[in-house]
Amino acid sequence: MLGPGFLSHRGGLASGFGPRHIELLLLLPGLPACRGCKSCCYWQTTVLIVDAMNVIGSRPDGWWRDRQGALQKLVARLVALDGSLGEITVVMDGREQREPPPGEAGNGVCVAYAGHSRADAADDHIVALLEQEAPPSPAHCMVITSDRRLRERCAASGAEVAGAGWLLRQLDGDADS
Repeated sequence: MLGPGFLSHRGGLASGFGPRHIELLLLLPGLPACRGCKSCCYWQTTVLIVDAMNVIGSRPDGWWRDRQGALQKLVARLVALDGSLGEITVVMDGREQREPPPGEAGNGVCVAYAGHSRADAADDHIVALLEQEAPPSPAHCMVITSDRRLRERCAASGAEVAGAGWLLRQLDGDADS
């Protein structure tokens, strides 16, 4: 039986549980809120790390005509989730831009830029985030990408991996498919 221990204190998924568990939990109304005991799974925060261009590029909706606009739209949609998927770090290729600016975007969403534009820049930045010694550990991270090579690299570090389609279903409000 699923219970509240599957959720982090921010409503995200506790470590060890993947996208299929979130989809099941979304069907369960009225899970109790954390009581702040700091000993339960609520305090094992899950961080989603999003490969922004991979998610954006997975839908041929004309994003290539306005790349910055597409990035802004993705960040705004993630902020609108109001923390329901836990903390989210959106990693973008290239150098920092004015929009969306690097740093906290609201509701637990943080924007990060790879810092350079060479091939696999964002991928390398995502792996570096997983390899850093500061919390959260890779076991508490779920990387969102459909890039096969990046998926392999992240899984090797101990992170959970989900495809771009999974995140887009969450954003579209269609978590059951």
